[in-house]
Amino acid sequence: MELTLAHHTDQHDTQISVTCDVQFSHTFDLLTLVPNSESRLPQPLDDPIAYGKAIYQALFPPGTLAQLTLSKGPERLLLVLTDDDLDAIAWEYAYGPTGFLVLECRVVRGLPVEQRIDSPILDNGLHIVAVPSNPLSKEVRALNIEGEWTRLKEVIKEVSASLTLERTRPATIDQLRNLVANRRNRVVHFMGHGQQDPTGMVLFCFEQDNGDLNRVTAKQFALRMHGTVFLVTLNACESATPGPDAFNNLAATLVRQQTPYALGMRTEIHDEDARAFARKFYGELAHGSSVEEALFQARWSLAESKQPWAVGIPVLYTSLKTAAPGFKATEGMPIIQEHQPRLDLYALPRVIGTFQGRFDDLKALGTYLIQRSSLFMEEEARAKQPWPARPSNALPTPGPMASGPPPLNISLVGATWPLI
Repeated sequence: MELTLAHHTDQHDTQISVTCDVQFSHTFDLLTLVPNSESRLPQPLDDPIAYGKAIYQALFPPGTLAQLTLSKGPERLLLVLTDDDLDAIAWEYAYGPTGFLVLECRVVRGLPVEQRIDSPILDNGLHIVAVPSNPLSKEVRALNIEGEWTRLKEVIKEVSASLTLERTRPATIDQLRNLVANRRNRVVHFMGHGQQDPTGMVLFCFEQDNGDLNRVTAKQFALRMHGTVFLVTLNACESATPGPDAFNNLAATLVRQQTPYALGMRTEIHDEDARAFARKFYGELAHGSSVEEALFQARWSLAESKQPWAVGIPVLYTSLKTAAPGFKATEGMPIIQEHQPRLDLYALPRVIGTFQGRFDDLKALGTYLIQRSSLFMEEEARAKQPWPARPSNALPTPGPMASGPPPLNISLVGATWPLI
């Protein structure tokens, strides 16, 4: 099933025309989907069910072609949104008589017919290239990026199938390009910050070689990844929140640049929800499920969340004419490539002079070690001496134990450690 939404006359017209499978269905007023005090429509995060009912009413009013087609139970709903203001609506929260629509069929956002491409041949297994980006800059909030990477590794290790996860290190756009260049059907998993500049342009925060911040626009990212990836998963905040510029929405921009699939997140997702989503989504992909089926199953994991709005956070875009099949599934275990940098100790500067600071502690430690060394030498010499003759029925009388220096306490970083 395919729904195409377009302004009835021009972009300033709030009347939206809905076409169902190339046939006109109905119109609705876009203002009815704008949360404000006049419409009394809540924000989707405040009341996703009430908001979702308004979405459902706009898309499938009774007696229309769209409602009749939906009643036949299609497995897939492709939404073609012709303008950015339409793309900004959270259609994934559509809530009908039996619940959220995304839990009944696979909801995907697509391109107009003339812009779609053929599905690539997936003759390889799942290969994920992760980008854990945490720039050293006061302009962005520091992230627990190692925790995010560890969580992703733990999720991947639980998958009972063959797949590869490798880390982009350093997390620069150039290094990411190096890992995907001349490769086919890679999955790029971006973990980091997303920003919007004053004009609404979406920017993703990569690192520079020295760790500093490097803002990469959606268009730049799309062009650098073109032709090498099958799916881009954007784990950054607001990665599926569009603005007025055509390249603001990175997920939409990627598919406009002929990336087969791009998965964005409408807003931040809680840690437990993120773990459950990633476990189910990548587990399904590794076992050969299609991207659309994997997302459908992962939404059911989110449906069990304490946050009722979690089910509508993922937003999937595609540039394909038809839904693509899954990756080749093979038995085996996950392979994780950390790409740890080589530690070159010869690159360290030569020490000039002596140790600086902690002189008293160092001298006390040296004195203590000298005393202990003398005690050990004395005990070794005593052990080498022959025992004096004594009656065969007499027990040896132990001599006095040599007394050594008292235990030494040295304060290290605020704590006292005894050396005994």
